[in-house]
Amino acid sequence: MSHSAHITRFLGEGDFPFALTIGPAEDLEALRGDRLRQAGLGAGAGALMAIQSRLASGTFLIDDVRQTLRLGLIGAGMEAEAAYRLVERSLKPGTLVKAAMVAGDVIDALLSGDPDDRPGDDAEKREGSPDPVQPGCPTDDSDGPGSMDKEPS
Repeated sequence: MSHSAHITRFLGEGDFPFALTIGPAEDLEALRGDRLRQAGLGAGAGALMAIQSRLASGTFLIDDVRQTLRLGLIGAGMEAEAAYRLVERSLKPGTLVKAAMVAGDVIDALLSGDPDDRPGDDAEKREGSPDPVQPGCPTDDSDGPGSMDKEPS
């Protein structure tokens, strides 16, 4: 299993690759931290986890979304000016929550890797057979109390 910060998500006009790595994440923290400190929100307001928390809870600032998406597009190889223009075209009334969800996914991919690369996908669990270790799952060699495999003596 490889953990990758690369994901592909829909943004405004189509599917685009995003990748936020450590250097750009530090840039994101600096960009957001400076502005938020000036607004009196405290030193930790620009921290990556604070940004992620705002994105996840719906208390995000538009620039949390804008800067995360822009840096994620650049990190995946898009030219800076093209990334800026795409984000500006994509952030419009009626699209902010969806864009914030994409921005949250971009940060999640940095923190935990692409969710599509992680083991234990829910779809895989649903398609497999019952786990014999789980309570209530019959097994061929069960002879414990309540077992239906053997006749009582």
